Amino acid sequence: MPATPCLTRQGIGFALSYAATHTLPMKYVQRLVAGCFALFAATLSIAFPGGLDALVQESRQWIAADTGQPIDAIEVIRPDDRAVVRPCEDALLFRFPFRGNQRTLEVSCNQPSWKFFLRTDIVPTETVVVTIDALASGTLLTEESLALMPIARPATDVIRDLGEAAGQRLNRNVSAGEALRQSDLAELSPWFELTQAVAAGQTIALDQLKRGEDERRDLPRDVLTTWPLTGDVFATRDLAAGEMLRTSDIDRSVTAWVAAETLVRGTVIAETDLQPRVLASRQVPQSAVQRREAAVGLQTVRTVRAGDIVLGTDLMAADLVRKGESVTLSIRQGALTITVSTVALSDGKLGEQVNLQNPDSGKVIQGIVTGRHRARGL
Repeated sequence: MPATPCLTRQGIGFALSYAATHTLPMKYVQRLVAGCFALFAATLSIAFPGGLDALVQESRQWIAADTGQPIDAIEVIRPDDRAVVRPCEDALLFRFPFRGNQRTLEVSCNQPSWKFFLRTDIVPTETVVVTIDALASGTLLTEESLALMPIARPATDVIRDLGEAAGQRLNRNVSAGEALRQSDLAELSPWFELTQAVAAGQTIALDQLKRGEDERRDLPRDVLTTWPLTGDVFATRDLAAGEMLRTSDIDRSVTAWVAAETLVRGTVIAETDLQPRVLASRQVPQSAVQRREAAVGLQTVRTVRAGDIVLGTDLMAADLVRKGESVTLSIRQGALTITVSTVALSDGKLGEQVNLQNPDSGKVIQGIVTGRHRARGL
């Protein structure tokens, strides 16, 4: 990542922009901004000029760099005005003197020798929507122009969801890195109009839409006012060009698990037996398998054709050990583990007890099913 002008709105804006365009998780956004403060702290002049205000400011900057918290979340209680903070010929030394306690900060100077103990606090932050760059009044907000950022003491009407701000228009000028409030958004009645026909079940792309942002009196109550930020969007019915979209006209996509090939009754599901398929949510039954790993190891109770959605009702706990099949039995004796090849005398599911026979000696041994063709001795 290139160098940025830190501790300025432009520097913070760059960090936010870089994080947003590179799809970084929120924790890395915090680190980017905290890194600016760390860089600033590292480049402070060696000599300390003295004074209460300078002591408080440098203490806040050090805590921000040390903890990775935004500087506006850090409080340092200013000492009494009667306190004299002399200049320091060396760089100030900072540390939290008490383990597990960040409420007290020790600040010291070697030349001349002096020391202060300051009371501190880190105010809890909330993740809110901020603008990456400075934006003028009337700007239409997009997801690319916004980011999520932790700040301390946000206003009561701050926006916490990108979806609430994206697609709205500003009613005032805002600075880079500024938290957006509900009162910053213009009162509009956005709507979407199709520029070409779309058949039921087909996806609707953004380039097939015309967005309206002016006030209209003929808007239906259920007019679609926001466009989903993620996933595909499907038409729930045949839609004509020029038609205004309603909320009931679209359906968001979900991932369903379908049979990769026909699974006959009694098949024990392996990972390769299931493959994902993106479908409209209304096409996917509520009983559909939600996670592939939850189905692996179960067996089908009916034949599922290739391409069919696999339902939870199609599966049951599998007989991992079946009568007449070879089973590897593991027996622990102290630090040793002995494996014996046996034959199952009964079926068994995971965790069930089964009778196994040693084909050489004819002895019947009891074991607990641990996997396909595997068991452990009692």
